[in-house]
Amino acid sequence: VARTEQHHYELANIYAALKEFAPALAQAKLYLKAKPGDYKARRLVADLHSYNRDFDEALEEFALLRRDYPSDQSI
Repeated sequence: VARTEQHHYELANIYAALKEFAPALAQAKLYLKAKPGDYKARRLVADLHSYNRDFDEALEEFALLRRDYPSDQSI
């Protein structure tokens, strides 16, 4: 992962810790453009949608994660 891409992921986590979910989601999605299969980032996007009360989007993301990682009991 290029350094700038990694910065998007790190910023997403910082914003999330500050409970700034909209900018966290924007940064996480920028990271996912470069690394679409990254599990941690995909999970972060799903969680951020939930924290931001975007429940339909959260359910869609969690359904995709469940499909792609059926043995992960934390989803």
